[in-house]
Amino acid sequence: MPLDPQARYQADAVDRLNYKPTEEERMKLANLEIRLRHQPLPQHCVEKTAGTRTLKPFEKEQFEQYIKIKNGPWSEDEDLEIKRNWRDFCNDHDWDPKNPKPLLQMKHKNKEFYMSLRNRKMFMRFLANGLDDRTLYSVFQRFKVLYDKHKISKYSEYEDQTILDYMKDYKVKPEGRNRVFADLAIILKRTRASVWRRYRALCKASENEQQANN
Repeated sequence: MPLDPQARYQADAVDRLNYKPTEEERMKLANLEIRLRHQPLPQHCVEKTAGTRTLKPFEKEQFEQYIKIKNGPWSEDEDLEIKRNWRDFCNDHDWDPKNPKPLLQMKHKNKEFYMSLRNRKMFMRFLANGLDDRTLYSVFQRFKVLYDKHKISKYSEYEDQTILDYMKDYKVKPEGRNRVFADLAIILKRTRASVWRRYRALCKASENEQQANN
């Protein structure tokens, strides 16, 4: 008997959360020694993580000692810069440019990293070459948008309920620093920012409904 749509959706979500590179890919990542084509800019050496967290206030202050951080929409030229950097990275390190997945999701179940912290930072700096006013975090998020398939359609009722149930189970506040939105992004095949915005919209709609009923 075929699985119903919800069961298939849940099974697919489990597969994505449990993703691991092949043994060959893991060995290659573990032995990779990433080399830059450029001298990394000082602002791209500020972040303590490898582009996986937004900057803390003191990191932002250090970054902006060199240049003001650019936020907001990405230009076509900036996207082309990331694509060129990805192509150059693949050429320099004998990596298949059609296989970005192991570098999009570098950790298994939030525990096991496939590359050293040093190499993860070097990879982000490689991608950030020519993007002086963008943080490594911002560059990595954009890289994921460009090379990972995400849904951009309207959220379904099931997706909305999945978000609410997930947040309720984990008792996480939207401003909290955690992995919950990143995990939901994987489950729903959407960007982390999109899921965060949808959750805020759902919370706002709930507040408005409660006020209307009072």
